[in-house]
Amino acid sequence: MEELSISKCNTMLIEVPLKGTYRTSHGDVSLHKSVILILETIDGLIGIGQADPIPKYSAETAEEIYVVIKKYLCPLLIGESPFNIPLIMERINDIFPDPIHMESKAIINMALYDLLGKIIKEPIYKILGGMYREEIPVVGWVGREKPDEMAKNAIKKVENGYKAIKVKISNSYDDIDAIAKIRDAIGYNIELRIDANESLLPINFLKKLEKYEPKWIEQPAPRRKIDYLTHIKREINIPILVDESISDLYSLLYVINNHAADYIKLKVLKQGGLDNVKKFIKLCESEGIKCVIGHGFDMNFSASAELQLIASCKLTQIEYINEVGGPFDKMKDDIVKYPLDFDKGSFKVPNKPGLGLILDENKLYKYKIDLL
Repeated sequence: MEELSISKCNTMLIEVPLKGTYRTSHGDVSLHKSVILILETIDGLIGIGQADPIPKYSAETAEEIYVVIKKYLCPLLIGESPFNIPLIMERINDIFPDPIHMESKAIINMALYDLLGKIIKEPIYKILGGMYREEIPVVGWVGREKPDEMAKNAIKKVENGYKAIKVKISNSYDDIDAIAKIRDAIGYNIELRIDANESLLPINFLKKLEKYEPKWIEQPAPRRKIDYLTHIKREINIPILVDESISDLYSLLYVINNHAADYIKLKVLKQGGLDNVKKFIKLCESEGIKCVIGHGFDMNFSASAELQLIASCKLTQIEYINEVGGPFDKMKDDIVKYPLDFDKGSFKVPNKPGLGLILDENKLYKYKIDLL
């Protein structure tokens, strides 16, 4: 039906302030750049996609995603039907085979699903397979500071209702002191997750963390050092979560075949869209590996995409507490009229069509920036 085909494709860059300066081993962040994609049909329905890359973490910068979408991918979408998502993504992959431009593919995939949901008047989780849970608990995020400050921040998260705390560390021995003080502050009934963000952690360093009983240690080696991740997994009594090492299906297979992970971290942005993540989850399930979903610096649209995905997965596939972390943990503002429903460390899954959110155009243009 011609009235349901895509007639306009527009993309823009925005920059939104964060609530503070957030420190990881990848560096400090106080401003957040995001890419917005708007697809529109002849009869005026719109689909929104959003990409929230993190400097030094993501394979593409916001500027790269903007250029790839505007120059190469938008022209492919004009005249296409949102009912043809697999075919459209296949054509994009013919031009940019995995793992090239995964973030650019993800924003296209997200916008197509949002548009399709609005056409058929159903939320995305129904398109992906149904709802297994209406509420998604998430972690409270604690960035790198002085140990005493990190412990205070962890207590605040617990007081605000979070049942799990995620702590950023590097290979500084001060971080072991921080973990000790955090565990002492929050006790052992609160789940503690540690994220090294590719810092190369020696075995003796990791051994010192064992007594604090972390749920896992995330990415304790640079993304390409799979052999060292395998070695760590054999030598310590802390489960290993692999994140940055996973991009496309082949990287996931390589990690699995090398027995380098106890858990796998997936993101809609990093893995190239909702369809890919569902495939990855199925593969992990077949190998007896559980996944966790979430992007630490997402805004409302991209967060909703991950919530819709989590809601469509069984608890045997996905952790109960996930890591969708941007809208209320870090972002000072957003570009939606009615933000996601969040309370006491949990999101309620939007049940309106598509992503279930309405774009605030005034906010969009307030934060719009030009590509230099």
